[in-house]
Amino acid sequence: MTGLGAQGKLETVTFLLPAGTGILELMTTGAEPRVESACPEKANLLNEYDTAAAEFSRTVTVLNRRMGIMSREDYVRILRFSEQARIRSEQARLALERHVNEHGC
Repeated sequence: MTGLGAQGKLETVTFLLPAGTGILELMTTGAEPRVESACPEKANLLNEYDTAAAEFSRTVTVLNRRMGIMSREDYVRILRFSEQARIRSEQARLALERHVNEHGC
């Protein structure tokens, strides 16, 4: 990845991915690694977060692709929907985080 460093110069940053985590496979193939959890509530909360985050991502994609093309009314409507999706995603993330902190799973 390329970005501006501390001196304002363009620098390349390399990320090392831990072996065996499934992260590299997910990034390169799009296939999701199988995740097993001993805690059904954590799995449920993670699924809710995943669904909410995907919905938020879709709304942002629509806004990005249709900006300048759709009517002002449609833009405002989708922007509101996107904000609601962002809030649902954040609430789902917080619920998952709270559960993990309280339950220790």
